[in-house]
Amino acid sequence: MGRMFVHTSVSADGRIADDAGALDWMTTDADFQRHINTMLQSLGAMVFGRRAFDAVSAYWPSADPADTSPTQVERMHHLPKYVMTNRPVDSNWNNSHALDMANPRVLHELKDSVHDDVAVFAGAIAATAAIDTQAVDELHLLVHPILLGRGDHLIGSLAYRQPLRLAGVDQHPSGLLIHRYTIVN
Repeated sequence: MGRMFVHTSVSADGRIADDAGALDWMTTDADFQRHINTMLQSLGAMVFGRRAFDAVSAYWPSADPADTSPTQVERMHHLPKYVMTNRPVDSNWNNSHALDMANPRVLHELKDSVHDDVAVFAGAIAATAAIDTQAVDELHLLVHPILLGRGDHLIGSLAYRQPLRLAGVDQHPSGLLIHRYTIVN
């Protein structure tokens, strides 16, 4: 059994999207792309919130390795993808499955069944729901050097206060910081 971690981008003021829902403010560089390749190679499965899944499943099934990392194309295609949803998953994206979120233990069961790490790529609603299940071990915040001022915050209303312990910070040339926190249970 590996770790389950939420991996998500936020602005320096803690927002995951601007007030129009746009994500065009995120910064990246070659060093960050190497980080993503390494992270994807460590995974045994990915979990998405429904909105995140719908957004990325429109791109990845036909992604061209000439336009992005061949490692990312291969891993995004082959890894099992689980969607936190109450609706069926109707997608042509290989190896996609719905998680029965009516089962409060479904994320624990998934984590227990996967040998490698499980990354949760989610927006506010799904990230909060995943943390509330207490199946999440770590929080990886990709903090981009911008203040949005308005927009959605990452964490909504948690069911309980959740202490964190800083596990590390990685700095990238673009100014992006990756804060890794261990969730203290």
